[in-house]
Amino acid sequence: MTRRERLAARLRARRPRMEHLERRAMDVIDDWLTRCQKPYVAFSSGKDSSVLLHLVRQREASVVGLYGHDEYEWPGTQELLRTAGNVIQVCGPVRHAEWFVSWQERPEQLPPGALWHDSVPGDAGSVVGYAREMGCDGAAIGLRSDEAGYRKTHIRASGRLFWAEGKQVWQCYPLADWKDADVWAYLAAHEVPYHPAYDRMAEVGIPMKARRIGPFAPAGAEGPALSNLRRCYPASFNRFAARYPQAATYV
Repeated sequence: MTRRERLAARLRARRPRMEHLERRAMDVIDDWLTRCQKPYVAFSSGKDSSVLLHLVRQREASVVGLYGHDEYEWPGTQELLRTAGNVIQVCGPVRHAEWFVSWQERPEQLPPGALWHDSVPGDAGSVVGYAREMGCDGAAIGLRSDEAGYRKTHIRASGRLFWAEGKQVWQCYPLADWKDADVWAYLAAHEVPYHPAYDRMAEVGIPMKARRIGPFAPAGAEGPALSNLRRCYPASFNRFAARYPQAATYV
């Protein structure tokens, strides 16, 4: 965030709306925690999951975060994982775009401390497979309805807390009705560490609404993550594009 944006976010955090949103989120989290014995937070390293992890740990400090390491990651991710603490990195063959499956080229070069889960590409993913194998019965996910139309439809249909049959977990979306600005307000007011790439995006002039991080090989070209990567960290983008030229079609 820029200095002006941080000031605006802190002012927004004082509004009654934020108190209402935090209370509703905590109500969902409290209900969720009573239903599961071994919960986890799906920690993507994005700003939403940083807020979610902070909220959940206010109620239960020992809840683990599970981070799906898709082989290529944004500069600063490992620093954030260390700061967050108690986050397990799970590696495995996950497909995003049709032309990319993670860890096919370098399965022996996992990050220090990372775990391997041999999931099937196209399945729910390495994190879900690992969580199932470890007996986790609760998953908190930082999904918000204003991010995309299909997410709004999904949340409307499933609710903010439900039994996910395919994953065999109680799944919850405490941030379902939060806006982008609400997330930033919470981060600023509570001084929650967030991914340094967001501040790098601010430095190069990317509008706040377009500041997105995500997989290097997105399933669709609708997201700005790769364009942001190219503007903020051209060396990282060029290394990836040299191995996967299809990335150039996304920027």
